[in-house]
Amino acid sequence: TCSVIRLKLPAGHGTYQVRMTVYQDPDFTQLFSGTVASPSDEKIYVAVDVDGVDSRQFSSVLDFCWATPINDSAFAINWDLITNQCPNPEDGTVEVVRNGLSISSIFSFRMFTFDGYPSQVYLYCSLHLCPLQDNSCTPNCNPGSQHRGRRSADNRDNITVSFGPLSFPAKNTDVLDILAPMPKRHSPKL
Repeated sequence: TCSVIRLKLPAGHGTYQVRMTVYQDPDFTQLFSGTVASPSDEKIYVAVDVDGVDSRQFSSVLDFCWATPINDSAFAINWDLITNQCPNPEDGTVEVVRNGLSISSIFSFRMFTFDGYPSQVYLYCSLHLCPLQDNSCTPNCNPGSQHRGRRSADNRDNITVSFGPLSFPAKNTDVLDILAPMPKRHSPKL
């Protein structure tokens, strides 16, 4: 889906569009068709692209990405995929391929469902634009680093983009590996 945000840029005001697209392959050529045949083995590839921004001046940074079992980004039952710009250390399937290097961010994770909810998952990502002149747009996600997302920056107007639902055929629900994350919240979720 697309979201549009109006942002004060160094040269004045502007708008940009953010799009989240889900793919079935690591080459990002096969769009997600809407149904995952075997969620416990299905790796999902996600691209979050920003249009309408000069890629020589800005990059996009995914701050948080998470999933919910219903179409509500603030739903109490959720699972973090990306936290503070890095893969959730509690989910060993998340791989951030690109974040903060360009106006396109890419990550992947292994599909799951929520115990006690329909066989569908909604994805959300909160992101911001980072001026490339800062030289600090790429997160340090090395183990042991004390990385924390910067909370105040000139162009730190966050936007949340969503995609969903990712759904599974009902006939396969009896063979799914069900992941039941503990209900939790983190901030900021806008």
